Amino acid sequence: MAAAGSEAYSGYDEKTAASYLCGDLAEETSLPRDLLLRFHQMWHSHERPFFTQVAEDDTLGVGELAEVVRSIGVKCEFVCASISRVIADGSTRITFAKFVRGYAALHSRTLKQALPFAFKVFDMDGDGVLGAEEFAQILEANLTLQELDPSAIKRVLAAPEALRADGDDGPLKLTLRQFRYFGSISSETILAACGFMLHVRDFYVPLAPFDEEDEELEKQALTTAHARAPAPDTAHTADTRARACFSTRVCSRASTRRICFECVALRWIPCITRRPFL
Repeated sequence: MAAAGSEAYSGYDEKTAASYLCGDLAEETSLPRDLLLRFHQMWHSHERPFFTQVAEDDTLGVGELAEVVRSIGVKCEFVCASISRVIADGSTRITFAKFVRGYAALHSRTLKQALPFAFKVFDMDGDGVLGAEEFAQILEANLTLQELDPSAIKRVLAAPEALRADGDDGPLKLTLRQFRYFGSISSETILAACGFMLHVRDFYVPLAPFDEEDEELEKQALTTAHARAPAPDTAHTADTRARACFSTRVCSRASTRRICFECVALRWIPCITRRPFL
């Protein structure tokens, strides 16, 4: 889908443009459309408590964005600054659409959704690899946010040999693939990788850590499932399928009343219940 932005609806009146924009963003982010309409109203009227610093051109500065991130629940100034950098994506000011996408990322409902955004927050120099210093900085901040003791920090920092560049004695350098593996090993590594996420305590520990091979197989299964999907006139609605997915077991990979893509790949067989977060 093309990136949603207010300029795409310049030919409509203000109310219609807001409705279309929020509808597209709701489809893209899975956030409730009514919530986005309310945010849109608050953004453009510069309402408290979040949007008093929105400028007359309807943009928000990165510094002010960091304060918004802090006010919605991330209680660490250093992490807030890094999150706002990722949301801004190289810009000095952000639009409403960018804010919504960042807000949605912070409210990720599954570990698999959360890890790519978390990696960018860790990657402070933007080189696509996590060095030891930047990894340790936000990792310690995450564990502090989650009120874990120093012994937990030491256990997490004892990264497996597979996460090091040149074996056990090499420097700690993590790619996104390795970070996904690290962040899905245990409940402690989930907190270490995603401790600033607002729903991190709802994440499930996967049966096995994520790896690249599993991701490729999952993509292939999705492609096959979509190719075999019935025509629209004979298909069930998305909500009906979602309810079928949740009929016997809760799927840890999807938020309430949303389609579980693993279940899509399995033709709507309810997916295996994952281990609860401990």
